Amino acid sequence: MQIQVPFALPNLPDEYGINQPADELIDGINLRSFPFTVTDLPKAAVTVAFSLIDHDTIPVVGFSWIHWLGANLPVTAGQVVVSDNASQT
Repeated sequence: MQIQVPFALPNLPDEYGINQPADELIDGINLRSFPFTVTDLPKAAVTVAFSLIDHDTIPVVGFSWIHWLGANLPVTAGQVVVSDNASQT
């Protein structure tokens, strides 16, 4: 299994971090989730479940930030595409 993001790691682009205008933050936190694609799945895979937990946020917010959890995402053409801000929908 491979996970691909449309930006250079290790840093998130500003639109997914805390460097947003104050009116786009909730209690100082950006809730916009970043997009990613999961590929190289087993041929028999029908759905995928995942968790994205960011332990680097401990110094910022005081705990590991759960970006989002997903379950029963359908595998289509051998991959799962999670779009920009999918955690809000």
